[in-house]
Amino acid sequence: MTTAAASERASPGAVLLRITLGVIILVTWFDNLDKGLYTADGLTGFLEWLFDADNGNGSSLTAYKSLLDAVVIPIAGVYGAFQLVFELLIGI
Repeated sequence: MTTAAASERASPGAVLLRITLGVIILVTWFDNLDKGLYTADGLTGFLEWLFDADNGNGSSLTAYKSLLDAVVIPIAGVYGAFQLVFELLIGI
C-alpha cells in the first residue's frame, strides 16, 4: 500500500471515536428536545438558572451573562432553533 493510500484511510480508532461522540451528542440532543430547551422559554429559563446564585448553578461569569442578556436572550427563539438544527447536524 502506498503512503498516500494509507493516509487517506481512517483508522478504526478514529472511526469508533467519531461514532461514539455522535451518539453522545444525539442522546443529549434528544434529551434537550424532550426538556424543551430549544424553545425561547426553555433556553431563557436554562440561562436564568445557570446564573442564579441562590437556586441554580451560581456561575460567576458576569461578563458572559451580560453578553447573553444583550445578544442571545432578545432572540432566544431564533437562537434555540439554530441550536436545534446545528446540534442535530453535529451529532449526525
